[in-house]
Amino acid sequence: MNDDSPPGPMPAEDTPAGRRTSTGQVIGGAVLGFIASWLLAIITGFALYTTYGDSNSTTVSIYGALGLPAIISVALLVPSRTRYRGAGLLIGVAIGSVLGAGVCVGVGQVLGSG
Repeated sequence: MNDDSPPGPMPAEDTPAGRRTSTGQVIGGAVLGFIASWLLAIITGFALYTTYGDSNSTTVSIYGALGLPAIISVALLVPSRTRYRGAGLLIGVAIGSVLGAGVCVGVGQVLGSG
């Protein structure tokens, strides 16, 4: 007997396993993004302030250093090999930005009331 009907779906045990989410890459990227969002801005701020003093170029460069980790993380989202690390980096930058805003407001409240 010749059966010309196409085969049905493959059984679950025969299907190839898809790529699983790499939790370690996401968490590592988040930690790296959190550190980068703080460390890069602080290092840039100190280096430029000691070199140029209080000028407009120092302020613009510090804001550029704050945006650099976000730009890098979005670029890492494009290739599939670095997608999870880029997502974690973006999460870390977001957490660092929110906490950074809270620290700035808190320090401003303490210094303003004294």
